[in-house]
Amino acid sequence: MAVFVFFVTYFHTEWFFSVLGMRYRFPHVSLYLDSRLCGPDEATAMANGEKIPVGMYLNTMAFFTVYHTASVVVMRRVRSMTEGWSSSSLKLLSWVLIVAATSYFFAFAETFFYIQPDAAANVWYIDKARMLAIGSFCYMLYFIISFPNVYRLDEPPSPKWTLSRCAIEASFVSMVTLLLIDLFAWVYGPIV
Repeated sequence: MAVFVFFVTYFHTEWFFSVLGMRYRFPHVSLYLDSRLCGPDEATAMANGEKIPVGMYLNTMAFFTVYHTASVVVMRRVRSMTEGWSSSSLKLLSWVLIVAATSYFFAFAETFFYIQPDAAANVWYIDKARMLAIGSFCYMLYFIISFPNVYRLDEPPSPKWTLSRCAIEASFVSMVTLLLIDLFAWVYGPIV
């Protein structure tokens, strides 16, 4: 999770700024870590709320750990409920639906519940209503890829993953996710 969170915070947050209209303002923070090439012009990034404080890496880690843990529990439940089904097509359909539903739920829920008046002084969306209505589909692309990957982490019958395999898989998932959110931006464009 740490490898995945590092890449998605360092690189992908820039897409959240430019495509989804997310903004940060932490006036007492002076330590930032974000992509120089993917992000906005450094001269205007701070003024526009487009710099990533180091603390957001820890925040993202906490949120993503909860989301991925909960999604694995739900996916295991659906998998065990459908084991007796004779139709492999129905099993696949139920798997796709549960991954899509949990992905959308966590993408929507984070924006809806986290971006409240108490947090909005530091983290907000230029247009929260559009983020909820449209941006949640972009954000769910993270989880469409990462939830099944984390599910496979220690599921039988495959052997337990080594630390190096975890890092490789997390890097791959972050790259596929970056491609998907970039395609969203290419097809749909910025929501703000």
